[in-house]
Amino acid sequence: MQLLLTTLLTFLPLILTTPISPRAACTPPTSFQINSFGAFTAAPGPTGVSFVAFTFLDSATGIDTSCERQLPPGSGRSPEDPDHYYACNNTAVHFLYGTGNLLSVRERFTCNGAKYLVTGNTTLSLDCIPTEPPIPSGFGTLCDFPVLSEDVTHVNVTRIHKHPHPY
Repeated sequence: MQLLLTTLLTFLPLILTTPISPRAACTPPTSFQINSFGAFTAAPGPTGVSFVAFTFLDSATGIDTSCERQLPPGSGRSPEDPDHYYACNNTAVHFLYGTGNLLSVRERFTCNGAKYLVTGNTTLSLDCIPTEPPIPSGFGTLCDFPVLSEDVTHVNVTRIHKHPHPY
């Protein structure tokens, strides 16, 4: 017991005066990139499949994932859905493709135990052309970027204090 007390008294001043290292600083994303965007609205019919697809890249968090939504064959509807977010392959990222070529992306990330939600919106400038067979998608309208990528620089970072489902 005497040895334990002596050891504790020897090291206690050292323990109390040693500075605690702060946690590493977080750098929330300030932008992300949308690459290879394409949307296809199939003409009504039994086989046409409407879809929206793109690649999401956030260099701050290291997330690089593909995002896609396909409608059932024969629906003949646009892939636009202004009311719902859909998961990308990396489920930390969700997207909404709304009317007027609005693309909204939400990304969750954690830093030093705190959870954040990053949201960014952009209105895409798309080139759209009518298609017909033998193009693999068949009859419909294909819209894509006239350039390979778009930087989304107007993002909002929000700390999530509770654990609601952000989508």
